[in-house]
Amino acid sequence: PDTQRVSYRERFFSPYTGSHAALEQQIKKSLSAPASYQHVRTSWVERGAILQVTTVFWCRQGSGLLGLDSAQATLDTTNGHILKWRMMKHRKAKAELDQQKKP
Repeated sequence: PDTQRVSYRERFFSPYTGSHAALEQQIKKSLSAPASYQHVRTSWVERGAILQVTTVFWCRQGSGLLGLDSAQATLDTTNGHILKWRMMKHRKAKAELDQQKKP
């Protein structure tokens, strides 16, 4: 399993950011401000013949604020192609996150 995990990482994900290029393209296409997209992290779990992938990213939301968002995708383990994907609900705007950090 560990060698298979390395193989998936080498074949399907960026060696620099860990992102999945095709998923990033889909995410950017769905954003109202695609240039505001900033990758935070991508994680994945193997589930038999599929990989369940979650990408977390910053983007400009409808309100104009920078917000933390995520998308989930199901990938085919044989070729890394996206079988299905969806945007998750908006999490929190950066201003809200900054407010929570203040004592």
